[in-house]
Amino acid sequence: ATRRNIITTGVSLNNLAGKEFVVGDLKFLGIELCEPCKSLGSLLQNKSISQSEVVKAFVRKAGLRADVLSSGKLFVGAAFDK
Repeated sequence: ATRRNIITTGVSLNNLAGKEFVVGDLKFLGIELCEPCKSLGSLLQNKSISQSEVVKAFVRKAGLRADVLSSGKLFVGAAFDK
């Protein structure tokens, strides 16, 4: 629902814009930071947090747009490498 194709933990995605990196068997090129939008806010809003509060919470933390540079397998628990 959040339109994120790969969910990561413990990876500083903001530092990967303009850099190549590997996840599992795949090589990627970080293109640009993905800033939050109203769509994300409306998907995640609920009784305790408004759409605008969701958007504000995800500023500089909403992800990274990246191009896939190689073929391979991606799997749950895949290792990240710079």
